[in-house]
Amino acid sequence: MRIDTWLIALILLFLTSCTFSSDEEYFNTVDPPDVSKASISLSEANEGDTIRIYESTKFHYNINTNGGRIKSVRASVGRVAYVSGSNSSIGEFNVYSTSQSGTFELLIEFTSTTGTGSLADVLGGEELSGFKKWVLVCDFSRPATPTVDLRIENGLLKVTWPKYLKPNFQKYVVYRYADGISYATEIKDANQNSWFDDGYSGGPKSVKYGVSIHSAVGSSNAERNYSYNPLIQFTFNKQDTSATLKWNKNPFHKAFKEYVISNPPNIAVTITDISDTVRTIKLSNLFFGDQQAVTFEVNAIKNDIAFNTVQHAFILGDSIPVARSIYYSPHIHAYVLAQDYPHKILFMNSDFKITREQNAELSTFPYPGKYYYNFPTDRINQVDIETGTMKTRVTGSSVIGWNVAGNGVIIVKAFYRNFGKFHYNASVYDLQNDKALFSTGISSTQFDVTALPMRMADDGKYFITLSNHQVYKVIPGDTSTLIGSLNPAAQFIGFRTDKSNEVMFNKGSSMALYDANTLSWLRDVGPPQNGFQFSSYDHQTKYMLWTRRNSNDAYLVNIETGGYKHIKLTAQAVLLNGFLFIPGRGLYIEVLE
Repeated sequence: MRIDTWLIALILLFLTSCTFSSDEEYFNTVDPPDVSKASISLSEANEGDTIRIYESTKFHYNINTNGGRIKSVRASVGRVAYVSGSNSSIGEFNVYSTSQSGTFELLIEFTSTTGTGSLADVLGGEELSGFKKWVLVCDFSRPATPTVDLRIENGLLKVTWPKYLKPNFQKYVVYRYADGISYATEIKDANQNSWFDDGYSGGPKSVKYGVSIHSAVGSSNAERNYSYNPLIQFTFNKQDTSATLKWNKNPFHKAFKEYVISNPPNIAVTITDISDTVRTIKLSNLFFGDQQAVTFEVNAIKNDIAFNTVQHAFILGDSIPVARSIYYSPHIHAYVLAQDYPHKILFMNSDFKITREQNAELSTFPYPGKYYYNFPTDRINQVDIETGTMKTRVTGSSVIGWNVAGNGVIIVKAFYRNFGKFHYNASVYDLQNDKALFSTGISSTQFDVTALPMRMADDGKYFITLSNHQVYKVIPGDTSTLIGSLNPAAQFIGFRTDKSNEVMFNKGSSMALYDANTLSWLRDVGPPQNGFQFSSYDHQTKYMLWTRRNSNDAYLVNIETGGYKHIKLTAQAVLLNGFLFIPGRGLYIEVLE
């Protein structure tokens, strides 16, 4: 068998290559894994830093294994794991502000392959692990409750509070609350821990100021009430019904605009000089028994606070008893008050003191005030004001007293129904002499309680039929005679109580007076301005009261001369014996001496 030379050479070469040699000579060296070449970094902190956080914070980490493959990552704060089992070298986790505050260990550790390329590394039997620690201080506490300080500084009210200097600061909110009006302002500068209120100029009512500190993890607030009482002294002069106010000088000179003193609803005076500390005002028609308020108000230039008002009420004197109506009797020189429920008559002297009373009903009390009358169901009673002696006229159930005079002449009205018609009759009757002086009647298919209207003078000397203004003269104990007809385009008011031969017609802006005997025009008398309405006439002083709707202005006009006096009137009143009375409230005031 023949062996080729080239085959022998190949075998020899192979045998030569398999010759044993030591490791140092025939194997490549594989370095053991070096953990120092791996690194863990946080983008939020340098190595060795103590990390402080004051709000929810996101941490970003990066692990460099120097060629190894990440098998597991764990990140924890204290005993709480935020990352566990991740196989990524880059990651993030959140530490929320709802976590516990305190000082903790922040630990990031990993396990990876070595990346050496050895058989053990390739087969996964060779691992590299490493970790890094930081000190993590968590402060998730809310801002402490601030202390609010209020003081006057440089002419303004200054609000101060402690600064909040943690990095999680967001804002301060300063607010003010009073009488339903609120105001708030935000401050974003943590170093600005004061605020001046240029809208507050003092006042006795309490104002609530508050400061709220807001951070990323919450807020806290505190409030404090403040008032500046100007210590106003009110004094009242009953002789001229004036009020004097004294007060301390206002310290809020940079906010001040004006003082306003009012006698509601009217402003009495406005004062712009902050140095003024006293003022006297006249109260308008302060009734005895009534009270009127005087207000002292301080307004700021920036007037957004409507609460700084001091009010004081003045009472001129005692009231009189409340009555349905009030009369003055020159016959007995006394006031007579008629009360209802129960019916009672009170007698009051010129000092407005009750001297006596009667349990009786008073329906009307004609001038000059010797007799008063009442009208039970079927009769007319005439009562002597001094003696109480009563004279009764029985009329029957369908007859009523309509109008009466001081001399006992009355107007009575009767009606009945027959065959579908209503029959009315009005008579002038002399109660003293028991005699009819005049009678008239009509019939109608319609019921009319105002049929046949007539009015009589208080002294019983004249009467008038209102349907056609026919004027009659009365002769007591005898008869009545027609004088004639008056046809002014005006409203009949009445015969003058103190001078019955003058007939009064309201023309709206004035009163027209006619002679009852001749029916001729005498004169027109009225207030100096249009727009006023006649209210009442006082036979004692000869003055008429004229008022205007929705106004406090009123005029007293002399019916003889036309002379007038301007007054302020805050309620509907009756002029009587030089006084204005509001019987339903027991109030009065003298307006004419």
